[in-house]
Amino acid sequence: FSNAYPNPASSQFSLDYSFDMNVDAASLKIVNLLGSVVKEVELNQTSNNINVDVNDLTSGIYFYSVVVDNEVIQTKKLVIR
Repeated sequence: FSNAYPNPASSQFSLDYSFDMNVDAASLKIVNLLGSVVKEVELNQTSNNINVDVNDLTSGIYFYSVVVDNEVIQTKKLVIR
């Protein structure tokens, strides 16, 4: 999984990824500093890229987690302007 780009983001960000063939479900969760999930997007296993619209989120610091088969694979910081 790549880092989100651009970061800081203003209206959207992108993420590149690839999966093993035995993945049942995958999603991207964005959480605020209080730990509340503010957005969740399913990841298409046949694609290698996702663009996430963040116009509905206020400026600030968030964390995004890649979740595969109900297990957090990676968590990184995301800044929205």
